[in-house]
Amino acid sequence: MIRFALVEDGRQVAELIYIIIESMDIPLFRNCSKEQVIDFILYCFHEKGNRFSRNNIIVKEIDNRIAGMAVAYSGKDAPALDRNLCMILKKFFPNQFIVIDKEAGEDEFYVDSLCVFPDYRGRGVGTQLLKWLEGMAFNKGFTKISLNVECGNLKALNLYRFIGYKIEKKITIAGHGYFHMVKKPEAKQDRPGLVE
Repeated sequence: MIRFALVEDGRQVAELIYIIIESMDIPLFRNCSKEQVIDFILYCFHEKGNRFSRNNIIVKEIDNRIAGMAVAYSGKDAPALDRNLCMILKKFFPNQFIVIDKEAGEDEFYVDSLCVFPDYRGRGVGTQLLKWLEGMAFNKGFTKISLNVECGNLKALNLYRFIGYKIEKKITIAGHGYFHMVKKPEAKQDRPGLVE
């Protein structure tokens, strides 16, 4: 079952977002313990109006356990969400230089984060979450859904291309290169050649 996150999902969602943050090697978090970062994510989860707010998160349940989650929102809302996130970051990490890179266009429905617990990988959970978000976005009238994938992550890049996402441009997030990928509702589910 795929559904919006509930208050009681906080810890599991925070663990999944932590996996992403850890893999991104964000300078701000390099000297933080896992619990410090989890506390920050949980605070964001329970606060309204930032990118990691509960109302921007969907989860996939398997046997009453969360298998994976996705964070997504309108690109038009991203500047306000990030202003609020910046205020929270300053509260948790005072005296740190904080920059939040622009990740989405205003005309896009943006998939900010997607993560599946290791025990559930290889079972299509990520693809199911993406398909659910695509359906919601296109039903709401969005003409684009977007995501970013690290340039060196060929497995994810190939998966996204396989399900109809196309590379639009290269951007920088937290000092690392990412491909900004976009899918439109009319995009056919063709199977482009894989990147090697």
